[in-house]
Amino acid sequence: LTGEGKDTQTEVLWQTNRMIPQTASPVALDGKLYTVVELGHLICYNLQTGKRIWQKRLPAAGGYRSSLVAADNKIYIQANSGLMAVVEAGNKFNMLAANSLGDNGNASPAVVDGNLLIRTQSNLYRFNGEATAPAS
Repeated sequence: LTGEGKDTQTEVLWQTNRMIPQTASPVALDGKLYTVVELGHLICYNLQTGKRIWQKRLPAAGGYRSSLVAADNKIYIQANSGLMAVVEAGNKFNMLAANSLGDNGNASPAVVDGNLLIRTQSNLYRFNGEATAPAS
């Protein structure tokens, strides 16, 4: 928006009226906008043009209300059932993981100092972002 003073006219870069999230906030990363609708459709748009790059259905897990989080070139999406889906950010859909936390939750994940924090109905989980090689 570039309006100043009494100028209340706005400039719209693009808009869509299809597949709009009811509660989840989208996330922008590297020129792309990612959104998820409650029934689990994850959509990637070109941030500048609004052109849909891809759309895929996530595992049906009781709906999706939490906002998306981007970190380390990944998009994290928590389902209401506690399922945490991890998708690689990019021009093609690539599901990296979908793991259940065993408890309902629809809070948005958070990233703090390289750690992923996930709250469910009963627990708060912290996942350290450092990868380690398995012992031989």
